[in-house]
Amino acid sequence: MTPLLVSGQALDPLAIPPALDMDTFQLVGGEHQHQFYPGITTTTFGVNGPYLGPTLIMHQGDTARFRVTNQLPQLTNMHWHGMHVPGVMDGGPPREILTGEYWDVKYEVVNPAGTWVQAFPSPTSSSLLYRASLAVEQLI
Repeated sequence: MTPLLVSGQALDPLAIPPALDMDTFQLVGGEHQHQFYPGITTTTFGVNGPYLGPTLIMHQGDTARFRVTNQLPQLTNMHWHGMHVPGVMDGGPPREILTGEYWDVKYEVVNPAGTWVQAFPSPTSSSLLYRASLAVEQLI
């Protein structure tokens, strides 16, 4: 991978979060510190790491299970964008996860798709999206 050039200075390429291929996931949202640029530390939000979140690989017909834990300094939520899930498992604003709490989710993976998981509109969603608390789902 070619490093990014900023003002003629080569920077390390952005690390891609890992892929998790399983049917039971532990997802922990937390506040971290990360250096995207040498010598400049930034406060970030991420899922299972300092920014973004893992790619979640699930297989059609599986029963996917999640424990979503909030270690952020504010409430959050998780929405399974584009998934065919029961409403009670869909997350979003009605399902806030307070700091220090968790939410257990379980649903059958019905259709193959490439979708994403995100914090959904709430009083803090802009901050969560700007700080890149996001994971990606790949269904096969």
